[in-house]
Amino acid sequence: MLLNHCLKIRRPRFCCATRSKMRYISELEHKVQTLHTEATIFSAKLTLLQVKPERRMARSFTMKIRTIHYQIDA
Repeated sequence: MLLNHCLKIRRPRFCCATRSKMRYISELEHKVQTLHTEATIFSAKLTLLQVKPERRMARSFTMKIRTIHYQIDA
């Protein structure tokens, strides 16, 4: 009888604790998803920053070649 009474008292606390844990897990999952999205964005930006110097070098090389051709033709 006493055991049954204790279980009835603890049950709402257990449910409340379970809800709190579920809410906490949900918040963590949301944070992980947000961080994953941000990491993907930063990775894409880094890739663009790495590509730009290569493009600049290619353009610079192309301009040098054109300059040499103009000098030869002149």
